[in-house]
Amino acid sequence: MSILLQGGRFKKRLMPILLSVALAGCSNLFGSSFTQTLQRDANASSEFYMNKLGQAQDKEDQQTYKLLAARVLITENKVPQAEELLNELVDLNEAQQLDRTLIEARIAAAKGNNDVAEGKLRALDLTKLSPSQKSRYYETFAQTAENRKDVIEAVKAGLYSVAGVKPESIHAGIILCCMRGSDNGQQNKITVEEAARHLGSGVCAVDLAGAEALYPTEQYADLFAYAKQLRIPVTIHAGEAAGTESIRAAVAMGAARIGHGIRAAYDAETMELLKEHHITLELCPTSNLNTKVVDSIGQYPIRQLMDAGVAVTINTDNMTVSDTCIQHEYQLLADTFAFGDTQIKEFLYHAAEASFTTEDIKQLLKARITYTF
Repeated sequence: MSILLQGGRFKKRLMPILLSVALAGCSNLFGSSFTQTLQRDANASSEFYMNKLGQAQDKEDQQTYKLLAARVLITENKVPQAEELLNELVDLNEAQQLDRTLIEARIAAAKGNNDVAEGKLRALDLTKLSPSQKSRYYETFAQTAENRKDVIEAVKAGLYSVAGVKPESIHAGIILCCMRGSDNGQQNKITVEEAARHLGSGVCAVDLAGAEALYPTEQYADLFAYAKQLRIPVTIHAGEAAGTESIRAAVAMGAARIGHGIRAAYDAETMELLKEHHITLELCPTSNLNTKVVDSIGQYPIRQLMDAGVAVTINTDNMTVSDTCIQHEYQLLADTFAFGDTQIKEFLYHAAEASFTTEDIKQLLKARITYTF
């Protein structure tokens, strides 16, 4: 907000007030502002913070540097040194004590003392934590869940940790994946039941993946009938290593999305089936090249699917195995097929519409589609 000052007399009267406000602001900034550093990430090394500690004259600043150093020492697997620094701390202010509690919880989790770690975390008021501190809060919960070998709770806490940084812009859900195989029926049943237990609380769907050519999709009809009975949304990997019969089986088993599904492009009836049931394909161009579904990207049948009215999205599959990222996938298709803003936005729209989330979040995601290529 800008203020237009008119008249010398008014200026003279206002200047002392502005000066007082400025000085008050400077006092706040330079008096205790360094403690506010604790609300942000500690990105330097412990050695850096220890050097700064040696140079600091102000006691409050010294305490803050010790907290920052202790925090980093944990990530450097130097927990005993972190504990030594915490033991030196006295007369902390409220902000410093809060950060100390977060660090103590992290140390307890690192040492496998889950009860101590979770007790300290639950004693904190989440409303007083900055986004960075919330991230650390959930990272510690993830560690305690990992200590208990509770994979789902660990991943959920990890998602909350990421969302803590920008909760208004990050929406994520967990899909639990059943695996094709000859002797894992009981494990798959447990996976479905765990999905039901966590549905709406981090978990959003179940999937089926694995060696499609060796273990046909229809062999898992009973498993996914059970998932349907438990009202769990379903996506199934089909139509990559096997043909259109695998895609048709996935449709019959209630899949709302199909992972890959690229072979549908070679069969008009299958494409019509997908269109009729409003089923979205999760295409993975680089992965399909790697697995020799097509010999070259120029042969990738994405236009056939689009022309038939099938909803398609662009994905990475396993980013590490395929050595790719979503930006590369879009660029690859744009360069090969001359796709522009219209097509890219269409892919993103289909992705939002097919996401396993609420209608409100779908609309929010669609409203954010402003991609320009």
